[in-house]
Amino acid sequence: MWIHLLRHGIAFDRADPRCPPDPKRPLTDKGIARTRAAAKGMRQLGLEPDAILTSPYLRARQTADIVHDVLVPEVPMKRVSSMVPEGEPAQLLEAIVAAGFDAPLCVGHAPSLDDLAGFLIGCAGPVLKLKKAGLCSIEVEKPVAGGGRLRAYLPPSLLRGLGG
Repeated sequence: MWIHLLRHGIAFDRADPRCPPDPKRPLTDKGIARTRAAAKGMRQLGLEPDAILTSPYLRARQTADIVHDVLVPEVPMKRVSSMVPEGEPAQLLEAIVAAGFDAPLCVGHAPSLDDLAGFLIGCAGPVLKLKKAGLCSIEVEKPVAGGGRLRAYLPPSLLRGLGG
């Protein structure tokens, strides 16, 4: 099994007084453009997830929609309620495994994706910090703590550069 973790794109600044509640914060125009370019980079790399699992928060759903359209329009998309910013790694992994896919692309948030990556590769805490529209890929032998190996850690600037 492979689990690909993608942090959402650049979203509306929560410090702005006009900012909606966190679950409803949208991507900015810059976030949309950069996420689309990162998705094109994923396509250039030959990334082939068999599903997209996304947080229910708006900015993650928008990111998932962009990646779905650019990279894999034929695969199913599913919202995962536990894929929220403060989600617990074990619960998130359980939800990913329960979805029943072999290579899902999971679109979510910091710090939960960073925590999940650390959990999967057997570290007590996060060992990486995904940037917005950044990706990591973990090959999972067993869906338990320490059951995976980090195979790729791709910052958004690299993905955008590949996508042109």
